[in-house]
Amino acid sequence: MKTEVAKERWSPVGVTDLEPAADKVVRGERSTLVHAGPGAGKTELLAQRACFLLQTGACPDPRRILAISFKRDAARNLRERVAQRCGRELATRFDSYTFDSFSKGIVDRFLSALPTWCRPAQDYRVLDKLNEKYAFEVVQTIPDDNSQLTDRQRQGLNTKVLWKAFLGRPLPADGKWVNASDEERAAADLWSFLLRGGGGSAIGFGMFGRMASLLLRTNPLIRSALQKSYRVVFLDEFQDTTAIQYGLVRVAFMGSGAVLTAVGDDKQRIMGWAGALRGVFGEFVKDFAAKSVPLTRNYRSTAKLVRIQSVIAKVLDPAAVDAESMVDGADGIDECRVLAFNDDASEAKKLAEMIATWIERDGLKPRDICVLCRQKPPVYSEALRDALSAVGIRSRIENEMQDLLAEPLSECLLDFLKLACREREPESWGRTCALLGELGGDPSENAMRRIIDSLLEYLEKLRASLAGKSASEADIEPILENIMRFVGEDDFKVAHPQYLQGDWYAQIFKTLVKSLSQARDSRDWRGTLDEVEGVDSVPIMTTHKSKGLEYHTVIFVGLEDSAHWTFADNQKEETCGFFVAFSRAMKRVVFTFSGARPTGRGGNRVGQVRVTVKPLYDLLGSAGVEIEAGEEADP
Repeated sequence: MKTEVAKERWSPVGVTDLEPAADKVVRGERSTLVHAGPGAGKTELLAQRACFLLQTGACPDPRRILAISFKRDAARNLRERVAQRCGRELATRFDSYTFDSFSKGIVDRFLSALPTWCRPAQDYRVLDKLNEKYAFEVVQTIPDDNSQLTDRQRQGLNTKVLWKAFLGRPLPADGKWVNASDEERAAADLWSFLLRGGGGSAIGFGMFGRMASLLLRTNPLIRSALQKSYRVVFLDEFQDTTAIQYGLVRVAFMGSGAVLTAVGDDKQRIMGWAGALRGVFGEFVKDFAAKSVPLTRNYRSTAKLVRIQSVIAKVLDPAAVDAESMVDGADGIDECRVLAFNDDASEAKKLAEMIATWIERDGLKPRDICVLCRQKPPVYSEALRDALSAVGIRSRIENEMQDLLAEPLSECLLDFLKLACREREPESWGRTCALLGELGGDPSENAMRRIIDSLLEYLEKLRASLAGKSASEADIEPILENIMRFVGEDDFKVAHPQYLQGDWYAQIFKTLVKSLSQARDSRDWRGTLDEVEGVDSVPIMTTHKSKGLEYHTVIFVGLEDSAHWTFADNQKEETCGFFVAFSRAMKRVVFTFSGARPTGRGGNRVGQVRVTVKPLYDLLGSAGVEIEAGEEADP
């Protein structure tokens, strides 16, 4: 057991120093709203705060720290950062979840405490794609005997109003809905049908949030147990918090005495389409008597890029304070360009040449360079992917794989495969030993020695079992099942409660098997793992998927009206998206315009303009970035 450090003697771990305002937050004893712009080091701030609380005993054993993030990879990154900073032993008392996994975990643990009217079967299906369209379509399939509406009434429902009635308010404890409108009656029917009818139970993640809130509202003992476990709570990417998510936070911790640290940047609020709650910063300050603290340093981007970011930031928030770049620009790479091309073919050819030069001349790795698209990456990047392939550079659309690789189950299984296939994998070794130690429940040195001996013996057997296996799912699935038997599937699910009930565990398992099978093909196992993780390939993704990530160079393809088709109606959020895309870059940003490109299936080129999005070009122009002609193109 490690000796506690006196609070006054504690110093940041693994970094030379912290911004003074950040250091005060790390040591603070009251709830705080941290306004953290791009590159402000919010993950580092939260990791250092966790270190301070755990190492000084300010969060005494057995109490734990709860961190809730918006994205799966953000939750994973924060968990890993805390383990790096304060060690695996203390990090076992740091729980990092997404809002979805946190709410699902509450429902799974206390399923039997839900009111009968909304209690699903234990083998429920998880609906990963629950949305407005799906809700409307399901309502049309509800048998007449289970519906309060006629077929004609159901056909006439307003989709958006139905969706708001379905998830836009807390669930009634007694199951008695206020059914004043057809949409409200249809919403009640939909809840009943998904949970109690239709051949089994099916639950979407928004539903988990409402059900978790209902559990805590109606069961004081469950709420009290949660509050006793977690006296410290972190909320990451707070600007994207939805009404459902913030409602859960309020029910769980408001008035409990818990100290909450919320970190976010309203200028990066790009999830309005997904229900991000307007004014959530103000509500948090009021509800939790929180102090607001702005951070002004930027540890990611070079001076020129930070200066341009500040220009954009002032449009989004006139009161925004100019950030200060803390990046050493000694290598001289510090640029922002806007290139205009006649068509996507010339655009792709030039960009592929530029990427090849950066890799060969500057020594960049393919994953140091990211291609962003406002929408439809398969369409907007098709010509570029072909051009990259022609010069021997691999690329990959990341959108779906990003979520899969961030799952704890995927991470566990891939770590075992990497340890069996590669000579040196220190990160996988550390995570795997920590996981087995946590599941074993005995932190002593003797216990860890036994775990390591057992792991080494198992890895030898795993290496032998991989030899000669084909790319078929039928060959790969038993290998992964065997790994989980060694780990202890039941114990693993307890440690990761999002897998306790329903079929989410099975969905992730099957998707990983399929991905490994597709990647295996004619490759050896090392190449298979590289393919699954996208090693040595240029990542391509939407702006929304890039949140929380950073790259040496960012290329934004398609700064055009058709790609930003909602700009005229939602200029502020679209500008926030532009700000997010720009601020992913550490050293270089390139925006492109193409006079003609395919914008949908079929591949026919469509003429492009930059009229509606002209305010974005004007912003860049005011910062001194003018449009240049790409090769064989007119500006």
